[in-house]
Amino acid sequence: MSSPISKVAEVRVPGPLAPFASGFKSALLAAGYTPLSAVVQLRLMVHLSRWLEVRGLSAADLTTKRVETYLASRRAAGYRGLTTRRGLTPLLTHLNRQNALPGEEPRAPGAAAQALVAAFERYLRVERGANSRQRRTSEPETTSTCSDLLVSHSCAAGNLTAAKPTGASVSQSSTPWITGQRWRPAKWCSRSS
Repeated sequence: MSSPISKVAEVRVPGPLAPFASGFKSALLAAGYTPLSAVVQLRLMVHLSRWLEVRGLSAADLTTKRVETYLASRRAAGYRGLTTRRGLTPLLTHLNRQNALPGEEPRAPGAAAQALVAAFERYLRVERGANSRQRRTSEPETTSTCSDLLVSHSCAAGNLTAAKPTGASVSQSSTPWITGQRWRPAKWCSRSS
């Protein structure tokens, strides 16, 4: 007997996201996704595209708030997988690279991000011996990065620490769904275990 051959179905994306489907599939495969994993992401794209189509929306209407509304409706419909912003990150990153998403006003760092930066500064000063000039140089970028991470990962400030980065660190990169990049002081926020 021969082993069964796995056939990954071709996914047809209808609606407003259809023009981005082939490029998205190519980007996933180039990023190292297996054909089956790419199909899972494409099926998520189909679901989002149909959701947009029913509401008469396009990719240009995918604001942060609308993405959260979509994810809430996906969870309410009983879906258990790919129901967080993290699951949508590959698709949103691709759409953003295609200039399909709306440009949103940058947010001012919130109190949680500022508290995290203050804790990080204390860590640099006390445990790492950094001088004030080094700390001031990285502060604006750190505040912005931490603020973005707090929003995109729905982190509460109480769940974050300024401890020495570990494998649990979240780092910002050009491909945010790929982890394992080298740690840089101005590019990280660490979740507490």
